[in-house]
Amino acid sequence: MAAPLVVDDRELSIADEAPQDSHQQRRGRRSAARDAARKAPVSRRLIHWAPHLPALPSVAASYHDSRPAAPRAVPSRLTCSGDSTARAPPSALPRNCPGDGLIARLRRRKPALHRLRGSMTDALPACSRRSVLGALAVAPLAACATVPAASPDLPKPGFVDGLSFLPDDLEEIRRAGLVAMICDVSEVGEVRDPDGTPRYRRTFETNVKAIDAAAARLSGSDLAFVAERGSDIGRRTGCAAFLQFQSCEPVADDLARISYFYGKGLRVLQFTHHNDTAFAGGALERVQRGLTRLGVEGLDEMNRLRILPDVSHGSVATMLEAARLSRSPIVYSHGACRAILDHPRCIPDEAIRAIADRGGVIGIFMMSFWLTRDPQPRVEHLIAHIRHVIQVGGIEAVGISNDFPMAGQPNLLKLGNDNREGVKEYLEWWLAMRALGIPGFEWTPEHVVVPELNTLDRMVKIRRALEADGFRPRDVDRIMGGNFARVLTDVLG
Repeated sequence: MAAPLVVDDRELSIADEAPQDSHQQRRGRRSAARDAARKAPVSRRLIHWAPHLPALPSVAASYHDSRPAAPRAVPSRLTCSGDSTARAPPSALPRNCPGDGLIARLRRRKPALHRLRGSMTDALPACSRRSVLGALAVAPLAACATVPAASPDLPKPGFVDGLSFLPDDLEEIRRAGLVAMICDVSEVGEVRDPDGTPRYRRTFETNVKAIDAAAARLSGSDLAFVAERGSDIGRRTGCAAFLQFQSCEPVADDLARISYFYGKGLRVLQFTHHNDTAFAGGALERVQRGLTRLGVEGLDEMNRLRILPDVSHGSVATMLEAARLSRSPIVYSHGACRAILDHPRCIPDEAIRAIADRGGVIGIFMMSFWLTRDPQPRVEHLIAHIRHVIQVGGIEAVGISNDFPMAGQPNLLKLGNDNREGVKEYLEWWLAMRALGIPGFEWTPEHVVVPELNTLDRMVKIRRALEADGFRPRDVDRIMGGNFARVLTDVLG
């Protein structure tokens, strides 16, 4: 009798399998299986064994994706929903998932299928000896496959904030426990219409001064620095600040300005902030548009320079078209889930899938009236949005963003986090949106912040809440910064 297979101090014996048939029957089945395996494509053979390879990530998908990519088709008249001319045929546009055939279809049906997680020992109780031997047989081929980048290990303690701002006191960055952040340095300046009406825009001149001022503040500081590459995280003393503009308004219609701002440290660029820009459609417009022709060219320039595209505040069409056309992952750096709270500022499931399929990240933020309509916002409401992103896009698709000043929303802090009073400063804008007929503003919010999280140590509290809610330590690390660190490294280097 053959010796039992021993793996990690556990025996897997043939005796655990189904009762033995006759020798002739077994030979016949083995012969038929070998013949079928020889005829099957390698990718199908890997898919057959993939359930038994939890410790070898993306066996079949990585093999499939490692083949040379077909040249990217660029139609001569590439048109998106912001244009009046005919749209390019879908066949001319890149797909969310590379390749075609069985594996690509499986990946499109369930994005997380190509990420085989866990450890070999976790799966052993459900494996027979034959299953384990079969898995080991394809292990050499799996080892040669291209494995997707894992979320980097962050310094402990260490968090990555998907959208924050430079505080007046840089010491707050250290106290918040941040090792990296996407840092909005854009500023709004006043411009006047021909009739003298004041308007507020992120102008080129205002934001040249703003990004220079931010870089000057961080120069020589040991608390934070202007980061150029994702790999800067943890390599230098202080927090890696990835400078961001929350709109393409400073670029206007001059694409050369993207390179200009890149030279000044810009590494993340958002297409729009609520309203339409020359690049893309905003979330809070009655007529929803996607990327314009200039926006497509601007996205291509971001990809060339290795700037991370950000679709927060954009329309659904902007999100989907950017995810489809970008040659790199993109992010929705800060927002919430539309499936939980139906509002155009929130991201729908189809956009979560599109961003996650390309390796991007969705950041869940602190602005409570887009987290819940319950009268008392709680940490559990934030956790519900995190869980929803994981359910739709996978554990590698979610992160945490603040979108308030680092110490908290200042007026609410002065009011002792009294949401009934604090929400009043937002009601004029909210009611103006309702008067314009913008969808989602039919109800009236009752709060602005989750009181427990309107504080400098919010990231510590969120981490504890995730742990108390049953998240595994490795998954907590991903949510609290590993995923954002990974996408920043994937795109910026």
